[in-house]
Amino acid sequence: MLKNFAVAPLRTLVQSIYELLVFCFAAMKATILLIDDYPGIRDSSGHSLRLEGCGIAVVSHGQEALNSLRVSSSDLILLNSLPCLNLP
Repeated sequence: MLKNFAVAPLRTLVQSIYELLVFCFAAMKATILLIDDYPGIRDSSGHSLRLEGCGIAVVSHGQEALNSLRVSSSDLILLNSLPCLNLP
């Protein structure tokens, strides 16, 4: 019971930080690289960020992210976790 009580304020804090970041980066016309392995989250988050005015690149895993960053830079990288990469 106590465990669930502590999660709600954390989610609220994380959501508030996310909204603040989106607001600031949208105002800057920033480019955001979104990395997520769940298609639904990639699609909905990418769509929301585009609506806010952000330039967005969406990829599904770490290797795609590295390839994307080799082609163009990003002002912010959003990811939930980064799976192991086989790097040279």
